[in-house]
Amino acid sequence: MGLRDRAILEVYYTTGIRFSELAQLDLADIDFAEQVITIRKGKGSLDRKVQIAPRTLE
Repeated sequence: MGLRDRAILEVYYTTGIRFSELAQLDLADIDFAEQVITIRKGKGSLDRKVQIAPRTLE
């Protein structure tokens, strides 16, 4: 498995975000300093933030 695919699966598994939310992620949505991902226009067209597990950032 390549690095990109592993990163995608790790984010999907550890954050619990929906596949459609994952597919719409942009690099700008990831705040590495705060360790959060901003989900834009998620369920109900609401924005939300989810925590990134430290092992995911490795």
